[in-house]
Amino acid sequence: MSSVTPTASGTLGAAAVGTNPNAILGKDDFLKLLVTQLQHQDPMNPMDDKDFMGQMAQFSSLEQITNLVAATQAQSFSTQMSQAVGLIGHNVSWVAADGTNGTGTASKVSISDGAIQITVGESIGVEHRAAFYEETGVVRDIVQNHLLQVFALVAMEPPAAFSADPIRDEKAKLLRATRPMSLENSVRGQYGEGYVAGERAVAYLDEPNVPPDSNTPSYIAAKLEIDNWRWAGTPFYIRAGKRLAKRVTEVAVQFKRPPHLPFPTDAVEQLEANALVLRIQPDEGISLRFGAKAPTPTLALRTVNMDFLYGSSFLAEVPEAYETLILDAIRGDGTLFTRQDSVERSWELVDPLLEQWRKGTPQVYDSGSWGPDLSDELLARDGRRWRRP
Repeated sequence: MSSVTPTASGTLGAAAVGTNPNAILGKDDFLKLLVTQLQHQDPMNPMDDKDFMGQMAQFSSLEQITNLVAATQAQSFSTQMSQAVGLIGHNVSWVAADGTNGTGTASKVSISDGAIQITVGESIGVEHRAAFYEETGVVRDIVQNHLLQVFALVAMEPPAAFSADPIRDEKAKLLRATRPMSLENSVRGQYGEGYVAGERAVAYLDEPNVPPDSNTPSYIAAKLEIDNWRWAGTPFYIRAGKRLAKRVTEVAVQFKRPPHLPFPTDAVEQLEANALVLRIQPDEGISLRFGAKAPTPTLALRTVNMDFLYGSSFLAEVPEAYETLILDAIRGDGTLFTRQDSVERSWELVDPLLEQWRKGTPQVYDSGSWGPDLSDELLARDGRRWRRP
């Protein structure tokens, strides 16, 4: 029986063969995983997995399997199939164990997914707000309000007009389509001692007025999923925390990799996925990251930036956040203010996670780092990694 090998960055290795991402996965195992993903995509219309496996038994390559589904199944199932394959593969190359598709012809299919990362990092600790922070933690302090509003602005559909009600309508619609946060798709942490900007920082438990047995999280990483036509199958990864490496708020839109790169493997080893990075603070601006040929005798591609900075482009200081809000309040402009239905829905998204977090303890991470190791594992499960702001 032919078998397929996922690359080290593939999600299939992590999902199906545990901690060995380079393991060879048999066709039957791949099909079983595919059935699982299809069931997840449409639980109201379950498949007969034995019948599906029987139909697929005669085929030895992924191309043949996907072509069969596209040619013989209903359109709805074809859509399911493509979505499920997209969920399984992230920059994954599938090849037969002998390098062929069973007929002696080279067989290779590359699948890759885009993703969006939202980071809200603070370099400071709780300072003199320990009593307040003990009652709130990172979810109530940052996620329920600030971070989810950034998330909604990025993912919402274009409003009919650039005014308060149309914009808030689209934000509320987006939040209603978002799945509630869950324990299995989240990580919590609490900062320990370390160094931030070269200065020693104390652990959260050593901060004044913090109980020595506190399990209040100062960090969260989570995966958000949206059930609508635009974003189905595209994950949003969020993280927020205190005592991180630096103060930064940014949104990174990572684009899908093309199905084929016409360059030698060694030429693209250091090439990252193209990304559009929206820097909210500090140094407000936008960066476009893409690949460019290095000026060397040999062919080599490197990731470079094109930057736009508000400060240098307009030669004016960007107003502080509260300056803008106060002016909008005086003018009666509610665009940047959260409407009640969005507030209520935001609580509906985070409440299940807060309830689940009543048990257990957060993982300690070093001050001056980018969070606990489990946050890296959260993305590694999907064959991804956090970008470094």
